[in-house]
Amino acid sequence: MPEILATLIEMAKAGDVHAAKILLDRVCPVLRPMATPISLPLADTLASQGEEIIRATMSGTIPPDIGAQLITALAAQGKLIELQDIVKRIERLKNGNH
Repeated sequence: MPEILATLIEMAKAGDVHAAKILLDRVCPVLRPMATPISLPLADTLASQGEEIIRATMSGTIPPDIGAQLITALAAQGKLIELQDIVKRIERLKNGNH
């Protein structure tokens, strides 16, 4: 292994970009973005919460990509609530309760 590393180092020093990339990838791994915690006022409804997210995004309090992710999550939550409501209605109909 030491001979391979020494060869890679010499190749990189001689201008071999591929060898330099291999070395750098091992020594300095690619940084992955990390989301920072955000604080938003909690709202009573999903629509109101969406308004809070849009307001925070438009004012620059939260980054646009995080705002978009939160809106997408709210939409998914809305669909889950809707599905849960439909299941409850079907169960009531099955049991003869209208």
